[in-house]
Amino acid sequence: MSPFSDTDTTRCLCAAAHLDVLFRNRAIRQLVEEHHRAAGPSPGVDEQMVVQHCLAARRRKTLRNVLITLLLLLLAPRSVSLTAQGPAGASSLFQQLSGHDAMLHMPLFPQTWLVLTWIVVLVELWISYYGIVARGLLRRNFQPQSAPTPLFPHRIDAAPTTTDANVVIYRGYSPFVGAGLALGGWSFPVDVTKAKEGQEQQPRPLPFDLKEIYDHIDASLLTSGDPGLDTESKLYVNGEGIRDDERFVPVKLSRPCQKVSSALINQYRECRTERIRYYHCFRVTSWQGDLIISTFLGFARVGKSLYTEVSHFVLPPIHGKYHRVDRLQPWPTWLNLSRLLGLSIITTVALAYLAPIFAAYRLGRPVSLWLAERTTRREIKDNPLFDYGTDTSIRSMVSDTNYHQYLQVLDKEMYIKVVQWQILDSVVAFLDSKNVDTSEIRQRQSMILNQGLIMSGGTIKAESLAIGKQATAVRDGAARIAGQVAAAAQTGANAA
Repeated sequence: MSPFSDTDTTRCLCAAAHLDVLFRNRAIRQLVEEHHRAAGPSPGVDEQMVVQHCLAARRRKTLRNVLITLLLLLLAPRSVSLTAQGPAGASSLFQQLSGHDAMLHMPLFPQTWLVLTWIVVLVELWISYYGIVARGLLRRNFQPQSAPTPLFPHRIDAAPTTTDANVVIYRGYSPFVGAGLALGGWSFPVDVTKAKEGQEQQPRPLPFDLKEIYDHIDASLLTSGDPGLDTESKLYVNGEGIRDDERFVPVKLSRPCQKVSSALINQYRECRTERIRYYHCFRVTSWQGDLIISTFLGFARVGKSLYTEVSHFVLPPIHGKYHRVDRLQPWPTWLNLSRLLGLSIITTVALAYLAPIFAAYRLGRPVSLWLAERTTRREIKDNPLFDYGTDTSIRSMVSDTNYHQYLQVLDKEMYIKVVQWQILDSVVAFLDSKNVDTSEIRQRQSMILNQGLIMSGGTIKAESLAIGKQATAVRDGAARIAGQVAAAAQTGANAA
């Protein structure tokens, strides 16, 4: 079972599989029906559990649409036959309506069909809301092991899971697919051939490989005791142009491989390329998976320098509509029942026209998927630059654009500052142990960590002042001359 099976995010998305048709279709399309492109990582989410609920919900909705369509096909001929009899049929229908047993001989169509359709819709909505969601997906009664049993288990097994993947195959601009919004970062080079200064006998810097510094930082952060902190090592591969690279695409007409050998990881850890990069990720999962902060760390040897780069990303909370499951009660109140009845009436009106179309679409879906896959296979064979990458994930596509609480903003700042301070401190300690001069790094460390200004009381008097990230202060010539004239005048006044 995934380590994210019991998170609130997983629970809410499992509920959304039953209540949100758009999310359900997108999740199935990305994780089940896609056979040629990689899946984006979804930290804090058990993807396979979400897929199980999505497939179960789609199967139930399809059964509902088929039943409504069958009711239409069974009852419509009766109405047509009465209409075809002309006045005699109309007289027979009038007698049925006006007789003492009118309730037993109601016109079969369209009134009876609408009533039966409404009953089918109401039963399906009751099962969705109170038979599944309220019964096993509320915060108080959520049990991950009680996920619905798949009708075709091989479809769940074939669905990709990125929990234990060590390769991210991306397309588009950013390689950090699924990490969320970019928050900036920092980078600097340091000369690792320069020995420490100020010692009588300066020892020469010791050689080291990049694996040593990664392991040192990893050990330092994991022993710091920060709750919710995890680390992972991954390759980030551009999905364009890997069609003939059997390390990542063993079978050209299938999904690329997202788990490779440790030897390949070690190879690109020491020597990156333009299209394949190694990054060490420090990830903090907070607020029950609703807030995820990722810090990506990369080193590169460039001549005599060790180049260090850090990028920060945040996955904001999932959209508020996916939390509506928490508004449900295990048993409906009168207000909940009235809302459910209203929703059933609206749904019945819509499905009266659309259920046959939805049923036909679902039954014909295998054919359309086969045609789409045939087109994709032809494109793979003809295009050496076919892009196997992805630019989204299940978690990122449900993220909100805003935080839900101000405390989440404060926690995001806290985790970023704590992690980057520990990274910088570990880099300095490691290079010190290798007799490398770290004076320049210490200066940069102060600049990186002191990016804010807090003042309480007193006054500030300065010719120029710059506050904030990448801020600069420039005094032009006129202001400088005016300042000098004012200073001279003040000096003359004091002397008089």
